[in-house]
Amino acid sequence: MKTIIRITGVLSLSLALVLLYAACGKAAPPSGKTLFHKKCGLCHSLDMALSKQKTAEEWRITVMRMKNEKRAPVSEKEVTAIVEYLASSERRAK
Repeated sequence: MKTIIRITGVLSLSLALVLLYAACGKAAPPSGKTLFHKKCGLCHSLDMALSKQKTAEEWRITVMRMKNEKRAPVSEKEVTAIVEYLASSERRAK
């Protein structure tokens, strides 16, 4: 009986450690909206961009121009997330 209790305790502790590691190891990446506000807001009034209606490709060109010519501090993954947000119906609905 003691062996079963010990095994159960070890398995429970092991599971708890695995779950804790998984929870701490990977945070969800910031949303496109969050990145837009955080990164693009460094240099712009956000209202300027939010007032424009562009296709995803047009937004990609704009954001890449800011990245390459103006040295905006955004990674390729962040560019994709920002473009997806700017071209989204969620953003246009507001």
